[in-house]
Amino acid sequence: MGAIKLIITAWLAVFLQSAAIHYLGVWGNMPDLITLAVAGYTLRSGGARGMAFGALTGFLADCYRPDTMGILTLSGITVGWLAGVLRERIYREHPLSQMVLAGGLVLIRQPFEFLGTAGGSLTAYPWFLIRHGLGSALYTSLLAYWLLPLISRWLQRNQNPRLSHKL
Repeated sequence: MGAIKLIITAWLAVFLQSAAIHYLGVWGNMPDLITLAVAGYTLRSGGARGMAFGALTGFLADCYRPDTMGILTLSGITVGWLAGVLRERIYREHPLSQMVLAGGLVLIRQPFEFLGTAGGSLTAYPWFLIRHGLGSALYTSLLAYWLLPLISRWLQRNQNPRLSHKL
């Protein structure tokens, strides 16, 4: 049952990021739900599992946009690894730490999307970072305050169905 929840979470993050997130945009800045899903799972489960979950979400995002196959998988692995490394160095239950981590991970993931899937250039990236990157990181950080605890709670419910009826 745990694997099904992970696949549903990864698919839902990719689906909402590609289909519905544009409706939540504020001044052209959109939150990064894929990063939030990977960060939420990695904070709960550790770095190795976070990298695998990041690879899964990145692969699903690559399947949505196959012209640059592998770039979003690499970004998911990078975000999962970095969240796993920072997981032990922050107070992971504190909402402020989670918000800062989510915003930083968005800034790490954005060059992969800008230079890879969007076909941007290195000379245009500083303008993109100022115009969209920082706003998107801030927006994602604010959403992390509410979404990361929900993701964590949803993924940990009924881990072992045989033990769920016993107290």
